[in-house]
Amino acid sequence: MGVKRVYCLGMCGAFVPELAPGDLVVPTAAFVEEGTSLHYHETIDEARPDLALHAQLLRIPGARALPIVTTDGVYRQTFRKEALWRAKGAVGVDMETSAMFSVSPLLGVQTAAVLMVSDCHPLREDDPRWRWQMTREMRYRLMDEVLRIVLPETGSGPV
Repeated sequence: MGVKRVYCLGMCGAFVPELAPGDLVVPTAAFVEEGTSLHYHETIDEARPDLALHAQLLRIPGARALPIVTTDGVYRQTFRKEALWRAKGAVGVDMETSAMFSVSPLLGVQTAAVLMVSDCHPLREDDPRWRWQMTREMRYRLMDEVLRIVLPETGSGPV
Protein backbone atom coordinates (compact mmCIF):
# COMPACT_ATOMS: atom_id res chain seq x y z
CA MET A 1 0.00 0.00 0.00
CA GLY A 2 3.02 2.29 -0.21
CA VAL A 3 3.78 2.68 3.50
CA LYS A 4 7.43 3.61 3.94
CA ARG A 5 7.68 4.69 7.61
CA VAL A 6 5.79 3.75 10.75
CA TYR A 7 6.05 5.70 13.98
CA CYS A 8 4.58 3.66 16.82
CA LEU A 9 3.24 5.70 19.72
CA GLY A 10 2.15 3.83 22.76
CA MET A 11 2.41 3.15 26.44
CA CYS A 12 4.47 0.85 28.57
CA GLY A 13 4.46 -0.26 32.15
CA ALA A 14 7.79 0.35 33.87
CA PHE A 15 9.41 -2.15 36.20
CA VAL A 16 12.54 -0.21 37.16
CA PRO A 17 12.73 2.54 39.79
CA GLU A 18 14.43 4.97 37.36
CA LEU A 19 11.23 5.54 35.36
CA ALA A 20 8.04 7.35 36.36
CA PRO A 21 4.66 7.88 34.72
CA GLY A 22 5.02 10.37 31.89
CA ASP A 23 8.63 9.46 31.07
CA LEU A 24 9.34 8.73 27.40
CA VAL A 25 11.16 5.61 26.22
CA VAL A 26 12.40 5.22 22.64
CA PRO A 27 13.13 1.47 22.57
CA THR A 28 16.59 0.44 21.41
CA ALA A 29 15.35 -3.14 21.29
CA ALA A 30 12.22 -5.06 22.16
CA PHE A 31 12.67 -8.55 23.55
CA VAL A 32 10.18 -10.86 21.89
CA GLU A 33 7.66 -12.59 24.13
CA GLU A 34 4.67 -12.27 21.78
CA GLY A 35 3.41 -14.65 19.13
CA THR A 36 3.28 -12.51 15.98
CA SER A 37 7.05 -12.38 15.43
CA LEU A 38 7.28 -16.17 15.36
CA HIS A 39 4.96 -16.23 12.36
CA TYR A 40 7.66 -14.33 10.45
CA HIS A 41 10.92 -15.63 11.99
CA GLU A 42 11.86 -19.20 12.83
CA THR A 43 13.52 -17.95 16.00
CA ILE A 44 13.91 -14.42 17.32
CA ASP A 45 14.93 -13.12 20.75
CA GLU A 46 14.80 -9.39 20.13
CA ALA A 47 13.79 -6.96 17.44
CA ARG A 48 15.27 -3.53 16.75
CA PRO A 49 13.99 -0.26 15.29
CA ASP A 50 15.13 1.48 12.15
CA LEU A 51 18.17 3.50 13.26
CA ALA A 52 17.30 6.70 11.36
CA LEU A 53 13.76 6.86 12.73
CA HIS A 54 15.01 5.91 16.19
CA ALA A 55 17.48 8.82 16.13
CA GLN A 56 14.72 11.15 14.97
CA LEU A 57 12.48 10.20 17.91
CA LEU A 58 15.34 10.68 20.35
CA ARG A 59 15.14 14.42 19.55
CA ILE A 60 11.98 14.55 21.67
CA PRO A 61 12.93 16.40 24.87
CA GLY A 62 13.48 13.97 27.72
CA ALA A 63 13.23 10.83 25.56
CA ARG A 64 15.47 8.01 26.73
CA ALA A 65 16.89 5.18 24.60
CA LEU A 66 16.26 1.98 26.55
CA PRO A 67 15.28 -1.65 25.81
CA ILE A 68 11.83 -3.04 26.59
CA VAL A 69 10.04 -6.37 26.37
CA THR A 70 6.84 -7.07 24.44
CA THR A 71 4.38 -9.70 25.59
CA ASP A 72 0.85 -10.60 24.59
CA GLY A 73 0.27 -12.44 27.86
CA VAL A 74 -2.03 -9.89 29.47
CA TYR A 75 -1.49 -9.65 33.23
CA ARG A 76 0.84 -12.66 33.25
CA GLN A 77 3.85 -10.77 34.55
CA THR A 78 5.20 -11.95 37.86
CA PHE A 79 7.89 -10.55 40.11
CA ARG A 80 10.14 -13.41 38.94
CA LYS A 81 9.40 -12.72 35.25
CA GLU A 82 10.08 -9.00 35.59
CA ALA A 83 13.34 -9.74 37.41
CA LEU A 84 14.39 -11.90 34.44
CA TRP A 85 13.49 -9.07 32.06
CA ARG A 86 15.50 -6.57 34.13
CA ALA A 87 18.46 -8.97 34.02
CA LYS A 88 18.28 -8.74 30.19
CA GLY A 89 18.30 -4.93 30.45
CA ALA A 90 14.61 -4.25 29.81
CA VAL A 91 12.97 -1.38 31.69
CA GLY A 92 9.32 -1.78 30.73
CA VAL A 93 6.72 -3.88 28.97
CA ASP A 94 4.27 -3.26 26.14
CA MET A 95 2.18 -5.39 23.80
CA GLU A 96 3.10 -4.34 20.24
CA THR A 97 6.62 -3.02 19.72
CA SER A 98 8.60 -6.21 19.09
CA ALA A 99 6.02 -7.39 16.54
CA MET A 100 6.24 -4.10 14.66
CA PHE A 101 10.04 -4.10 14.78
CA SER A 102 10.34 -7.73 13.66
CA VAL A 103 7.87 -7.59 10.77
CA SER A 104 8.71 -4.17 9.31
CA PRO A 105 12.10 -5.00 7.77
CA LEU A 106 10.56 -7.96 5.98
CA LEU A 107 8.04 -5.59 4.42
CA GLY A 108 10.59 -2.91 3.56
CA VAL A 109 9.14 -0.46 6.09
CA GLN A 110 11.14 1.72 8.50
CA THR A 111 9.74 1.54 12.04
CA ALA A 112 10.56 3.09 15.39
CA ALA A 113 8.59 3.62 18.57
CA VAL A 114 8.17 6.03 21.44
CA LEU A 115 6.40 4.82 24.55
CA MET A 116 5.15 6.84 27.48
CA VAL A 117 5.35 5.20 30.88
CA SER A 118 1.72 4.80 31.88
CA ASP A 119 2.25 3.06 35.19
CA CYS A 120 4.93 1.57 37.40
CA HIS A 121 4.78 -2.02 38.52
CA PRO A 122 5.53 -2.92 42.14
CA LEU A 123 9.06 -4.26 42.40
CA ARG A 124 8.49 -6.33 45.54
CA GLU A 125 5.50 -8.13 47.02
CA ASP A 126 5.24 -5.60 49.87
CA ASP A 127 5.29 -2.51 47.60
CA PRO A 128 2.05 -0.53 47.17
CA ARG A 129 -0.39 -2.18 44.77
CA TRP A 130 -0.40 -1.36 41.07
CA ARG A 131 -2.60 1.50 39.89
CA TRP A 132 -3.23 3.14 36.53
CA GLN A 133 -1.49 6.52 36.28
CA MET A 134 -1.89 7.59 32.62
CA THR A 135 -3.97 10.73 32.11
CA ARG A 136 -5.53 12.33 29.06
CA GLU A 137 -3.06 15.21 29.38
CA MET A 138 -0.14 12.78 29.28
CA ARG A 139 -1.48 11.15 26.09
CA TYR A 140 -1.94 14.56 24.45
CA ARG A 141 1.60 15.56 25.42
CA LEU A 142 2.97 12.37 23.83
CA MET A 143 1.14 13.05 20.57
CA ASP A 144 2.18 16.72 20.52
CA GLU A 145 5.85 15.91 21.17
CA VAL A 146 5.99 13.26 18.45
CA LEU A 147 4.16 15.33 15.84
CA ARG A 148 6.43 18.30 16.49
CA ILE A 149 9.47 16.11 15.69
CA VAL A 150 8.02 13.96 12.90
CA LEU A 151 5.95 16.34 10.77
CA PRO A 152 8.77 18.72 9.80
CA GLU A 153 10.61 15.69 8.41
CA THR A 154 7.71 14.28 6.44
CA GLY A 155 5.97 17.36 5.06
CA SER A 156 2.77 19.02 6.11
CA GLY A 157 0.42 16.04 5.91
CA PRO A 158 -0.14 12.96 8.00
CA VAL A 159 2.62 10.40 8.33
